[in-house]
Amino acid sequence: MLIQTEHLIKLYGRKRALDDVSLTIDAGQVVALLGPNGAGKTTLLRCLAGINQANSGKLLFDGETFSRDRVDLRARYHFVPDFPFFFAEATVLQHIGMVLKAYSADQPGVEERVIELLEDFDLLPLIKSSVGRLSRGQQYKVALIAMMIAAARAAVTAMLIVSRSRNSPTRMTSGSSRSVARRPREKPVTSIPTSRWLIVLFLSL
Repeated sequence: MLIQTEHLIKLYGRKRALDDVSLTIDAGQVVALLGPNGAGKTTLLRCLAGINQANSGKLLFDGETFSRDRVDLRARYHFVPDFPFFFAEATVLQHIGMVLKAYSADQPGVEERVIELLEDFDLLPLIKSSVGRLSRGQQYKVALIAMMIAAARAAVTAMLIVSRSRNSPTRMTSGSSRSVARRPREKPVTSIPTSRWLIVLFLSL
């Protein structure tokens, strides 16, 4: 997916969170947003996801003007925020199933990929546990697994964006790191580095 922003401005009261942001991200490109707290990284991601609306400027996906009511374009965007949303009483398996169904990614054979990722992320023993009872790091892994599969099985070119703040580290085991870096049959997958000041745009072809 080709992503373009043209002169985006986002205001919170008198504060400019985004100030005339213009950029182009080619399909398959991996882009890292670096900066301290308050630099506008998360605001840009939320505008790309249609969660926030810019005060002015233009956002285009594959040359088409994006707006919050373009559900067809929003369906191609897979966003894992710093604080993912969960139904607290749902089990790990139920939550992943609901996300895959919402993205029409609950296709035959997906069960094997779900089990593979749960094992790689050390979550397989917890599949019947309520998401609300997991640690924050474990909850984030559940959200990441669901979106990784949904993006990889998208019917059209998809984009996966991962947001992590410096105050919310997730320990990646060797198995989970390999799983994120692995290129599954459906779509290419790129590893996600994290650091103190890093929020990553992770794009699949």
